[in-house]
Amino acid sequence: MTDNKKVQDLTMNTLNVLINYCEEYDLRYYFTGGALIGVLRHKGFIPWDDDIDLGLPRKDFDKLHELLSKDMPKGYGICNRFTDPNWHFAMSQFIDLESEIEINLTEQPRKAHIWIDIFPLDGLPDNKILRWFRVKHILLKRYMVQIAHITTQVDSHRDRPTYEKVIIEICKKVPVGKLFNTNKILDSLERLLRKSDFDKAEWCGNMLGRYREREIVRKEWFGTPKKAAFENEEVNIPENSDAILKCLYGDYMKLPPEKDRVAHGVKILKCRNNMGGRNDMNIAVIIAGGVGSRMGQDLPKQFINVYDKPVLIYTLESFQKHPQVDAIELVCIDGWHEIVWAYAKQFNITKLKWIVSGGKTGQESIRNGVYGLEGKANPDDNIIIHDGIRPLVEPRIVRCDK
Repeated sequence: MTDNKKVQDLTMNTLNVLINYCEEYDLRYYFTGGALIGVLRHKGFIPWDDDIDLGLPRKDFDKLHELLSKDMPKGYGICNRFTDPNWHFAMSQFIDLESEIEINLTEQPRKAHIWIDIFPLDGLPDNKILRWFRVKHILLKRYMVQIAHITTQVDSHRDRPTYEKVIIEICKKVPVGKLFNTNKILDSLERLLRKSDFDKAEWCGNMLGRYREREIVRKEWFGTPKKAAFENEEVNIPENSDAILKCLYGDYMKLPPEKDRVAHGVKILKCRNNMGGRNDMNIAVIIAGGVGSRMGQDLPKQFINVYDKPVLIYTLESFQKHPQVDAIELVCIDGWHEIVWAYAKQFNITKLKWIVSGGKTGQESIRNGVYGLEGKANPDDNIIIHDGIRPLVEPRIVRCDK
């Protein structure tokens, strides 16, 4: 497995933790930028890319930070200018504290953690002239911060117009950044960004994004988040993703030239799970060994269809999507094993590793499930036992923290 693929896998794990958290607290989020291209063009990561950008309307952005300050998932954290004195941005990162990487995007390589970029989506004035002045004012504040931290904030791999290259070289040689108080500028930038309410505005955008004025779009294009496939998971994308991406990139479905397909230059130093971090696993044992005689149906109750999907699959999906669950063992009624494997393939239940036969009673089925892990589970592994006909289990209930 290449470093790029490992970073993608680790990023997916971190993403699952974050989006489960957002959904648990009913927070709106959208895939944006290159990650959104990945959804529409590749149904996953852009092959040479490894990061994910999420945009949250300002109220949801603030609420997320408030909630995380009180209930942070174990092993994760938030990086922003209030938690890291060397962070000079008005956006945040949700980070995997059990990972360590080296990034070579700027003049000075830096150590960091696997991350998800979190950007606030802010409203803008409806009036075209006022909107123009607001955006220019925001960009001026951003430039001032970048000048003050030119070696750590400016992407040295990015192709730029000649005048920008000249300005960057001048700023490297002349310490004009010392004239600026970064914290005061960022405070002023925050006030500017918050002037127009996202939910009341007709125009909005990620005004901290790299594409500047092209980030300005009609608020209705974001609309109600809708689901789309990304690496066999379902994520939220804007209602009119096509219009947003055309504003940012033009023909985004066309692959860039080979020379522009450049990875971020991330080197893995330490990571979690089977890639070098945690040695224990969290294994869910799902009990579905009964025949459901009390239901009075010929079909076992766990295989009754609800909206064209068996009840059991809804349960398995809850554990499939949970970031802390590493593997699933199913205790299943005899004669249905092959059918379950077929369902697992159809519905992308990739964490299903083993199926064992059920017993005559629920207790016997649980015993069979535990015994079935002999030689497969390690002494430090955590075993979670759940009833297969109870699909409405919430992510916060399936907590595997020790």
